[in-house]
Amino acid sequence: MRTILTASDFSKNGNNTVEYAASLAEVFNSRLIICHVNETFTQNIRISESAINTELLSEMRSNLELLKQKILNKHPDLSIDCIVLTGSTSHETIKNYSEENHIDLIVIGCTGTNVIERKLMGSTSSKLILSSTIPLICIPEHTNYSPIKRIAFATDLREDNLSASHSIITFAKQFQSEISFLFIDKKDEIHTEEQISELTRKIREKVHYPKISGYIIQHINLNKGINAFHKKHNIDLLVMLKHVDENSNIALSKSNTVYVSEHTTLPLLVLRSGIISVI
Repeated sequence: MRTILTASDFSKNGNNTVEYAASLAEVFNSRLIICHVNETFTQNIRISESAINTELLSEMRSNLELLKQKILNKHPDLSIDCIVLTGSTSHETIKNYSEENHIDLIVIGCTGTNVIERKLMGSTSSKLILSSTIPLICIPEHTNYSPIKRIAFATDLREDNLSASHSIITFAKQFQSEISFLFIDKKDEIHTEEQISELTRKIREKVHYPKISGYIIQHINLNKGINAFHKKHNIDLLVMLKHVDENSNIALSKSNTVYVSEHTTLPLLVLRSGIISVI
């Protein structure tokens, strides 16, 4: 994983997200890009920096440099770049920059510290989940980085879910993490413990990673079921796969992944089905 992009709005929670991204960059020996998005609220028009208040841009860059120095005080060996991005919406601006510059991972806050920030930041992360082709980690507010010792992958046993295990294991190997496959039962597909044990054994053999276990989540509410598992097993990172229905309007859909991202207390790594990158 060569490059990680994170965004800050200079709030306490936004800076906390940057610190989480910096800690990951240190583990993976990745370059870190810290961006701030200057939203123009102008649709379908690219605005040059010369059309923007230069004093405001200067202040944004100064704030980014202060944040960079704060991060370097804790992580002196990191390679960090700062950039102010300008666009009509934060999620499209981050998405376009990330895809154009071959970013390997996006780290973004799920929520803000007040009602307005929760609406804006939650919207940005939710829309990135729906639209981005790049893996991203959503960081809930008040979440501090800790080494990722246990990963939970919520799966419904679709083929692309199991294919994603290769990317998850690439991530897990950096921490020597344990991986728990949480099999989500549908009403018409009840799995027995014996079936889950056999599936887990096959996955373990397929990916050649020994620290894998399987569990069944039988809960009416997906998020509550995941949280109950977390309380019992102390999960450090939740992983979900965003499925894309090419025949639907993705901008109007409300996926399980988005719902969980808006309610979870865990860092959430989102991978996109059909685009399984090795992060």
